[in-house]
This record gives sequence, C-alpha cells and structure tokens, in this order.
Amino acid sequence: MTLRRGAGLVSLVLLVAACTTGGEPPATVSPTSTTVPSATTITEASCPDAFCIVYRIRPEADWSNGRPVTAEDFAFTYQAYASKQDQPLWGYDLVTEVTIIDEKTFRLALSEVFPAWRTLFPVVLPAHAPSDPRVTSGPFVMADAAPDAVVVRRNSAYWAEKDPLSGEPLGDVETLRFVDPG
Repeated sequence: MTLRRGAGLVSLVLLVAACTTGGEPPATVSPTSTTVPSATTITEASCPDAFCIVYRIRPEADWSNGRPVTAEDFAFTYQAYASKQDQPLWGYDLVTEVTIIDEKTFRLALSEVFPAWRTLFPVVLPAHAPSDPRVTSGPFVMADAAPDAVVVRRNSAYWAEKDPLSGEPLGDVETLRFVDPG
C-alpha cells in the first residue's frame, strides 16, 4: 500500500482507528479538503436550539459481526465521548440533546453553531460490543498485528465496493508497515 503525504497519513490513522476501536466515521475529508459521506449522510436542520444536525445511516451499513449500525451506536458513542469528566472531546460539550428518530436516523442539537461539525464521530463504537476491538463498520478488520506492521483484511459486511475517497476498488488484504522516521 502506497501512502500519499498528508491525505495518506490521515487515511492510515482512520484505517487503524476503525480496525482497532470501532467503526467508520460518518464523513471523511478527501485530499481536496471536501467532505465525503461514509456510513451516513449528514445535513444541517432547523431546531429550537442554535444548531442541529441530522444523521441518516446507510441502510446497508453493518458491523463486521453482521449486526446493523444503528442510531443507538451513535448515541452510545456520544455518551462515551461526552462523559470524559476532565475534558470532553471538542464539540461534544456543545451537544444539548441526542434524539433517536428511528433505527437509522438521529439528530444532535447543539447550544451554538459549531463550524467543525463534520468532524464529530471520528470513530463510532458498537453499543452491543463496546470492548471488542474486532467489531468494526469500516472497510477492513484487523487480521494480525506486530510491532512493525498491521495486516488488515476486507470486511465482508462493508457496504461499499470502492474506497469512498479514491474511488478505487478496495483490496482484500493490506499490510501497513510502520517506518521509524529517524
């Protein structure tokens, strides 16, 4: 796997995070700095609070164990991010309400406009298996890990055939090697 500077490193971080800590982010920033929808479509919505966002999860989005990705997973993830007593993650301290509309739709209400709202939920945790690092909703699952490399294989439950960023077909197995920059 060849990584481009900048965007490749961001993709690597997101890939390793998705393979080791949960699911695919709702949106990803492409090399041209545009937002590419991933597991959800996201829209701004009017609401009595200062700012609302509606997330619609793809109907075909499933976890690697076959269970569907649901609004409950996002609500669970919000609680995990916001419950950091010493310092909640950036933006989550502005959330005033999480409303589950249906299994695949939820709304966040924020107390003020948050320009970086597309960066919320960089990793989504499965509410049904929060401590199982093997469960992911991203394109790959971890197959093997060593101090100098991570081997990932294609997640058979992943909804897309092509990489949302590049449009290229997803590989079946990838080896990501860590290089000492020194």
